[in-house]
Amino acid sequence: MDPSAASFVTQLHRDGFRSQQGDNSVLEGIRTVSNLIAADHLRVHASCCDLLDEIVGYAWDDRKAEKGEDAPLKEHDHSVDAMRYALHTTQAVWMRLLEPVPAY
Repeated sequence: MDPSAASFVTQLHRDGFRSQQGDNSVLEGIRTVSNLIAADHLRVHASCCDLLDEIVGYAWDDRKAEKGEDAPLKEHDHSVDAMRYALHTTQAVWMRLLEPVPAY
């Protein structure tokens, strides 16, 4: 869950749902997702149309890069952010289930 979505979290609790605040470490989360993709541990099903559309359009902010900052553009990224929050926040749960990648 996006940590800035306080009103949504409040509504979920009122409706009887539990939620977990996502780890909003953007660069670390991007690294987590990138590493999973590179190791072929993450695949996205074709039915996740919005996510697939957003992934191909994911881009870095050139203005921030000129200032020496690494930051993605904050446009059309809700599904990508949700994936990043979910994977990075729950990393301690699923990481032990992956086979270690052999070191060469």
